[in-house]
Amino acid sequence: MVAMGIGSTTITLAREDVVDFSLPYFLTGTRLLVPRDSPVSSFADIGGKRVGMGSGSTANIKGMDRAIAQGQIKPACQKILFEEHNKGFLALQQGKIDAYFTDASQLAGMRAKAKKPEDWKIVGKYLTYEPYGIILPENQGEWRDFVNKAFIHMLKDGRFEALYTKWFGPDGVVPLPMTDEYKVLLKSLSYPE
Repeated sequence: MVAMGIGSTTITLAREDVVDFSLPYFLTGTRLLVPRDSPVSSFADIGGKRVGMGSGSTANIKGMDRAIAQGQIKPACQKILFEEHNKGFLALQQGKIDAYFTDASQLAGMRAKAKKPEDWKIVGKYLTYEPYGIILPENQGEWRDFVNKAFIHMLKDGRFEALYTKWFGPDGVVPLPMTDEYKVLLKSLSYPE
């Protein structure tokens, strides 16, 4: 049996029906990756453009559909689905699409792996919020409590911030500045003893 799964897994009500989650340890959201010289700077700028996204991310697709239906993106963009993010990024590099849409953390990883990361920029305010949690076996409350308490202690003693800086800080493997929303989430999780 697997004791936990850690990755880019958004906590959703549907997933809560089959597994349990830790407290959210990461907060990201959907944004756009575009070439540095692109005129696209927000979701309003992708109307009528070709926008790539992962075919397996139904939450992202629904978020884009909702934004189109609400008139945030007009005319509607052309959604082009890719089985893998790296294939979508390759299409963006080849000019086959105008932007790539997914979680900002995924976009930051794509940008960091590019031959010239400075040639790419992440734009737009979050269209959706994606709280990531550790996947835990269902109905094992003591184990979930242990994981959550360990996480809270890491927040309080500074270990979590040190790890975040190591991996996502300005000189980290995948530079991704911590948003104000994420800082508020972490502060709210620093429960008193």
